[in-house]
Amino acid sequence: MALWKHMLARKNRIRDLTQLREVFDSFQKLIEYNNRALEYIADIGDKLSGDYLFDRQYIRTVTEKLAETVYRIVQLLNVISRNRHVDLFRVVEDIRKAVNDELEGKVVAGSRHWVVPLEQADRRIADQVGLKMATLGELKTRLGAPVPDGFIISAFACERFFEENRLLDRLNALVSEASSSTEEKRHRELFDEACKAIRSAAIPKILKREVEKILARWERHRPTPLRLSLRSSALDEDGRFSFAGQFASCMNVSPQRFFEAYKEVVASLFSPRVWHYRRAHQISGRPLQMAVGCMPMIPAQTSGVLYTRHPTRPGDPVMLVSAAPGFGKTVVEGSGAVDQYEISKDPSQRVLSRRIARKTAMYAAPADQEGLERRSVAEDKQSEASLSDAAALDLAKWGSQIEVYFRHYQDIEWVLDDEGRLFILQSRPLSITLQDKTRRSDLAESLKRYRILLREQGMIACRGIGAGPVYILPPGEIPETIPNGCVLVARRCSSRLAPLLSRASALLADIGSPAEHLATVAREYRVPAIVDVGNAVSTLVPGMVVTVDAEENLVYEGYVRELLEYGMTSEKDYEDIDEFRLLRRISGKISTLTLTDPNARDFRIESCKSYHDIIRFAHEMAVREIAGNLNFHDVKNVQLYKLKLPLPLNLSVIDIGGGVEFAGAKVEILPEHVRSVPLLFLLEGLLERGVWRTEAVDLDFKSLMSSFTRSPSMTDPTGSALRPNLAIVTECYLNLHLHLGYHFNLIDCCVCENRLDNYVYFRFLGGVTDISRRSRRAQLLSEILKHFDFLVETKGDLVIGRLRILDFPIIKERMHMLGRLIGFTRQLDVALRSEEDTAFYRDRFLESQVKT
Repeated sequence: MALWKHMLARKNRIRDLTQLREVFDSFQKLIEYNNRALEYIADIGDKLSGDYLFDRQYIRTVTEKLAETVYRIVQLLNVISRNRHVDLFRVVEDIRKAVNDELEGKVVAGSRHWVVPLEQADRRIADQVGLKMATLGELKTRLGAPVPDGFIISAFACERFFEENRLLDRLNALVSEASSSTEEKRHRELFDEACKAIRSAAIPKILKREVEKILARWERHRPTPLRLSLRSSALDEDGRFSFAGQFASCMNVSPQRFFEAYKEVVASLFSPRVWHYRRAHQISGRPLQMAVGCMPMIPAQTSGVLYTRHPTRPGDPVMLVSAAPGFGKTVVEGSGAVDQYEISKDPSQRVLSRRIARKTAMYAAPADQEGLERRSVAEDKQSEASLSDAAALDLAKWGSQIEVYFRHYQDIEWVLDDEGRLFILQSRPLSITLQDKTRRSDLAESLKRYRILLREQGMIACRGIGAGPVYILPPGEIPETIPNGCVLVARRCSSRLAPLLSRASALLADIGSPAEHLATVAREYRVPAIVDVGNAVSTLVPGMVVTVDAEENLVYEGYVRELLEYGMTSEKDYEDIDEFRLLRRISGKISTLTLTDPNARDFRIESCKSYHDIIRFAHEMAVREIAGNLNFHDVKNVQLYKLKLPLPLNLSVIDIGGGVEFAGAKVEILPEHVRSVPLLFLLEGLLERGVWRTEAVDLDFKSLMSSFTRSPSMTDPTGSALRPNLAIVTECYLNLHLHLGYHFNLIDCCVCENRLDNYVYFRFLGGVTDISRRSRRAQLLSEILKHFDFLVETKGDLVIGRLRILDFPIIKERMHMLGRLIGFTRQLDVALRSEEDTAFYRDRFLESQVKT
């Protein structure tokens, strides 16, 4: 508390050397704590991979350490920023309380939602919305699968429904009596009583209001009367036990009968068949929690089921599609003949065989009544294929992506609407037993047939196996989308790539760390990932098919069927363990990253929803403060050294710890007195022969007139008046402000042996000429920086480049390059009269850098 009051009492200006050192010490500590927090998050991601055992004590310990670390990060940010971000403490406390409530088994505030939009559901909240609907929500938002819009009435709403009608004690008593009775007749009587009590109960007003609001909105945007499907999503369903066909679903329901249908689905918790299923599988616990999913009815042209592994011939690498006209009841209940298609599981995914049945009946949704009705199929249509080969292959493509995402063969319900569009209605693990289950030890001989392209290079960030065609990210660019199922290959990790991961089968990055933001997102999305590979971009060819083995850190040429089958058949029973489910729920408040773009409008405190968001926000704000918001020029009682150089740079140096060899009372120092590693290597590049242009600049009339309207004493990007050139240094740190004629350069960086601490922030603004030439120089700088792995942003003549997590030799080279770049581009805007000039000078610099 004393520290908190001390922080609030601080002023917004740096007064002396002591305070200056405090700010920079705080910044270095923030970087240290940032890396530590990301390591904790990475460890949690490893535990959720299923490869490590853990208990509740581990969860308590790691969450306590993480909370303490994140709190310290926020403290340090406020020391640096002079308390600009004190509201972040409240966010930390809210998340800490939510995590602790989960650990104590309390219903947390975030789970008190009566209704959850489908696009907000994923398996981290499966205990609120059921695994069936949580899986659909995850497929919709993360994988981009064609899942209809919808919402879920939560298990919390069901519990409140029981409580408000005083049903909980009564239902518990009925279940207890049924458990102790062996008479089938008595079972039926007890469960009939439970169902009648539920059907006659009143719907809570809050639930009624929320649902009616959504249905009214849906009705306003439909040209035809709204009809709905309500599907069970019990908390036990679609997990270790499928409960397939056990709970009720209500089809073709009008909005007026919505709540009757809802109660029918909830009442199916107590149906005799569910009770027998639970007893047969020895499922313990009381069946008193039901979430219900709701979607608009899809006008079904064809429906069916896809098994991503043939259920009766599991030894064959074949998918099986069953299809019938109309709604899928014919297929899932086996009430009529169906067409069947066998599709190969290799990358070509071709139709191997088709068996077209004579289909005499189908299920349809009549407009004048609710529910489905069985109709005759027109005689001339009975022997027609219900599914084209193209539609079957499109379905198989999605099946492949879904099974890779969940690392398990899938049982998928689907429908084609009256326009032939595919929708996924359900996806759950396919229960099959392989006679010859693949073991890792059995793979060695068969894998010898495949060529290894990359062997044990880099570090595994997310374990798993994925395959697909290579997509190499263009240097410095982030596309809006990438091909579905590709192996994404990037020069370096960036959190801005996070939205692309849902479409990737695997990730390879030449530069990065398992503690990177992107690596955390890869673990969250279950995308096999290897980072810090070094030469994936130069080794792999766009379009070539590769298999990424992120279990053994290998990349194979081609589609390695044996490995992919191994990935599908490995045991995953850990997902039903209570500790795993608890950690998965908590991970949503810990590792989810929503703040991926620091330039986005929602990159602010109010948008921080997890510890990961806070870490990302705090790091970005700290860099901005150090790089631009702090005024170092008015610091009193500080030794300013004048650095004597063979260039008219007029550079002053402030040493705050080991950056300058002790020079006593000297005011002027030489380059040999500099001990700051980043400044040394930058000066080495800047002082290289021929880099600094000394000839007079030839201004044309337009540039001359522009110079009259622009003053060399212009303001920097923050709006502050520019001061003499200044470098603040330690042995491994540099904060450099350069005002060279009509433009402004800023470099903030750390260069040391610990690669996780290494980073460079580069900013450039201004010039003597008109905006078109200054923009060309910005373009030239951008292209050069991208060539050297910087993440670059440009706006007019402003250029910002960022680089993180590099080995010591590489970041030294980058600092040398920046020194050359500063000298090379000085006054270069005058020479950039056309785009051809920009390309010429860009190539000239890159060629000279190679020679250097």
